[in-house]
Amino acid sequence: MGERVKAGQQIATVGNRGQSTGPHLHFEIEDSDGEIVDPVKWLAKRGASIVGLD
Repeated sequence: MGERVKAGQQIATVGNRGQSTGPHLHFEIEDSDGEIVDPVKWLAKRGASIVGLD
């Protein structure tokens, strides 16, 4: 938490561990006040996108 990442940097892998129904990735962004924001909108506002959304 609180780490800065660069474009193209791998930040996670997709997996199926614990009590899950299938492979997934939990991706969350918090603003400077610690509030959770929509990562798709946050990335789009900065000219980035998430590949594989359907």
